[in-house]
Amino acid sequence: MSRKFPIAILLAAAVALLAQTPTEARFNSVFENSQVAVYSIELPARARAAAFQGTHDVIWLALNDAAVTFSGRERSDTAEMRTGDARFFPEFRLATVSNTESPTAKGVLIAIKARGAVPSCGCGAGVERAVCGCAGGAHLPALWALGFGKITLGGTMLNAGQAFLGSSYRDDMLLVAVTDLDLQDDAAVQPSPIHLAAGEARWFPAAAHQFRNVGSRPARFVTVEF
Repeated sequence: MSRKFPIAILLAAAVALLAQTPTEARFNSVFENSQVAVYSIELPARARAAAFQGTHDVIWLALNDAAVTFSGRERSDTAEMRTGDARFFPEFRLATVSNTESPTAKGVLIAIKARGAVPSCGCGAGVERAVCGCAGGAHLPALWALGFGKITLGGTMLNAGQAFLGSSYRDDMLLVAVTDLDLQDDAAVQPSPIHLAAGEARWFPAAAHQFRNVGSRPARFVTVEF
């Protein structure tokens, strides 16, 4: 009996240690061209994934409300992300993304391939504090924009039937769906439906655009303009 008791303790400790060990997850490729690489991931509880594109400036885009831990060589930071929140990390600053608290954490990782396209983060206005993870940074609103060196980040939500007030010329642009969406570009020569599931991405060459939500639910998306 005395021999079995220590064995039982060791087994219980092993089970507890196994339960606390993070499960390794992997990013899935969504889109890639000469300027960006886009990856999606769904992290179950106690799962983590290596940000293998950490050699580039990267942007994390939250697809649901979840507490996400971002770890680098020097520090780790757990952030309460909400759907549509974005977080920027300079090259070599993000090593792993993990979910230690939420049932599931869904997100998209956008790697900017051009070197020096994005300067170091500042902590000026509210949107900049949120994107850069500064102290006092709040969650991003449904409509926001941030000029960021050679790129512009922006978040948009269109209610059912709602459209941009007018067409405007946009540079080369990556559009990432935060929610499932059905859009139509009214400024296109031949407007056609644009259907994207949450986490999917579409590349638009420089042109005039006037997006309209032709779906029955609000459509939320983030753009990265080059």
